[in-house]
Amino acid sequence: MIGKLTMLVLSVAVAIATTHVSAEDIFFDDFSDGSVTNDVPLDRDNNPVTWQPYDTLDLLVDSTDLIVSGPNFASAFQPLDVGVADISLRSQMRLLEGDYVGVVVRARRANVDEGYVGFINAQTSTVGLSRAGSKSDLVASLPTALDPAHQDVILQLDAFGDQVSLWAWAADEPMPAEPTISVQDTRFRAPGGVIVWTASQEFFTGGTTQATGVYRYVQASDQHIVPEPSAAIHAITGLACLLGLRMRRSS
Repeated sequence: MIGKLTMLVLSVAVAIATTHVSAEDIFFDDFSDGSVTNDVPLDRDNNPVTWQPYDTLDLLVDSTDLIVSGPNFASAFQPLDVGVADISLRSQMRLLEGDYVGVVVRARRANVDEGYVGFINAQTSTVGLSRAGSKSDLVASLPTALDPAHQDVILQLDAFGDQVSLWAWAADEPMPAEPTISVQDTRFRAPGGVIVWTASQEFFTGGTTQATGVYRYVQASDQHIVPEPSAAIHAITGLACLLGLRMRRSS
């Protein structure tokens, strides 16, 4: 009986856990190496994951966090030179100064900065999706209870074909099953880099106010990034191991 139960629990644990590892990461950077420019970590093609200022500002890794800071606006750019247009980007972040934290996919620097932009505006308590470029415009925005100035939040921005989807949730809560915003759009189809960024309201209206964002990790994949295994899954896996041990002892 214990053997059958063990196999059942193991089957459930493996079936659930493998949903997490089904997507192949292009890279995962938690900044634990203490640098944005060295050879750790490597992406899946063994290229160093290095971050560049998307402007003239410096980037800093403090402990295991990426700090992006500057007057009005600051950002970090990862070129992602792998020729991938379909992209899923996730980052955990907190706002220290300013009003906005966000991410960008399919980011290109041709004649103008362009790409799909996901963000949270702490001043207006909104989460939004916009298009940056020669004709920058807001695609959609919704009210949110998330407050990146007082809690860690996670943004995940997916662009697969013409479907662009944004998820936003508190870091201590599970990922929502459905995206916060999802639209079809054809403006940006070419591969590009990824960006994490922060800004103050004055960046859009004039004036000068410091903007500082903290980024715990950045993860990129060419498949939809699925939620991390929950505590319940870890508990199931632990139970399976315990039952297996009891079965061996009783045999």
